[in-house]
Amino acid sequence: LAFRIGISKFQLAAAIMLRQSTSTRRLLQLALGRRTHSTISQPKISPAVLNSTRALARYRPGERYNGFVCTRTEYIADFNMTAFLFRHEGTGLEYLHIDRNDSNNVFSVNFRTTPFDSTGLPHILEHSVLCGSERFPVRDPFFKMLNRSLATFMNAMTGPDYTLYPFSSTNEIDYRNLQSIYLDAVFRPNLKYLDFLQEGWRLEHS
Repeated sequence: LAFRIGISKFQLAAAIMLRQSTSTRRLLQLALGRRTHSTISQPKISPAVLNSTRALARYRPGERYNGFVCTRTEYIADFNMTAFLFRHEGTGLEYLHIDRNDSNNVFSVNFRTTPFDSTGLPHILEHSVLCGSERFPVRDPFFKMLNRSLATFMNAMTGPDYTLYPFSSTNEIDYRNLQSIYLDAVFRPNLKYLDFLQEGWRLEHS
């Protein structure tokens, strides 16, 4: 699944949480259309279904959350996760939120980068934006974080018509720190001429 994350100013706020007074059983009964006073024995509900039911109650299609409108929700049983698709009202950008019972947290900024020629420009830009940004003007902040972060994955990659900047971490502080570095890199890169000279060359063998 690809994530298309927007400008850092438009961060998705905390979701509407379930009220503590609402029990899981009551929530399931409402979801299944059953009466709360039914005396019929209820089948056992797996933890995956319980988690997905709780997750689906957090965001509802058509409702607004800090400038974002929830456009679609879906439980994906094959991966035991619930997906929520949001669209920002002001910019039209899409944000895909994945809710899963997993200690590893993943974040990715994705762009549609359709090439117009064979110069390899999207791949050059992928490397160039990671050579310093407005908030982090140091040389190669991406590579400096490889041995300073608790990340379980850090990378950037260019496909035929897209560019991805994903990372993951099990530590929340580290996750937020990497998130700020990635967002600043892709939205406010320095893009110095020397960086282009470093990244924008190739050898063509006759």
